[in-house]
Formats: sequence, C-alpha cells, structure tokens
Amino acid sequence: AQTNFVNGILAKQLKTMKKRGPVNDRFDFILPTLYKLSTSYFGPIRRADQQRQQIQRNLQNHTERKVITEFMEIETGLVYILTSLKGN
Repeated sequence: AQTNFVNGILAKQLKTMKKRGPVNDRFDFILPTLYKLSTSYFGPIRRADQQRQQIQRNLQNHTERKVITEFMEIETGLVYILTSLKGN
C-alpha cells in the first residue's frame, strides 16, 4: 500500500530529476529516493528515544501511573514507526 508520505518523497525526487535532465539509469532515481525515505525516519526515532530515556530516568526516581502511561505511549509510537518501516 502506498502512503502520502512516500508519494510526496517520490514526487519531490521526480521533480528534482526532471530539472537535471534525462535519467539514464534507474538507480539514479531509486538510490536517492531510498536514502531520503530511510533518513526521514531518523528524526522521529531519535525524538522517541529521547522521550524514552527521560521516562526511564523518571521511573528510576519514582514510579507513578502517569510515567508508566507515558512510557506505554512512546512504546506504541515506536511500534507504529516500525510497522511503517516494514510496510515501506
């Protein structure tokens, strides 16, 4: 299944390549596109990891229902990211 996110990256890459001229090799399109797709996940994964680390520090200091709930929300977000990565 295609996603708007992936379609947007593909459209940008096509536009960039059209400006450069004719594409002689399909890898000139595929490799930069795959690179952009994979690197666009780094920011959300990094933010989720930072939140996870903060929650773990909070858990070490005191265990509260709120902290456990936050930790579960981060875990759920990471599951969505991983599922998306597997789908793409």
